[in-house]
Amino acid sequence: MAEDEHESPVRHPIHAAEHEVEHLAHVADEGESEATPLLVIVAVALVALVVVVLLIGAAFLAAHYATN
Repeated sequence: MAEDEHESPVRHPIHAAEHEVEHLAHVADEGESEATPLLVIVAVALVALVVVVLLIGAAFLAAHYATN
């Protein structure tokens, strides 16, 4: 086995987070878990949040340049 398979999630939180995201994506793809609708809703909400934040940032930037 590879050495990194035995490493603590505390030691490498980014790798642990990546593994968890891959696991959740697999669960959502299967669609058989009771958590699937929640996973899809959370994923859509995160994407929507990023889009809204970018649009608000662009609006503030445009307002800043329009007033200067």
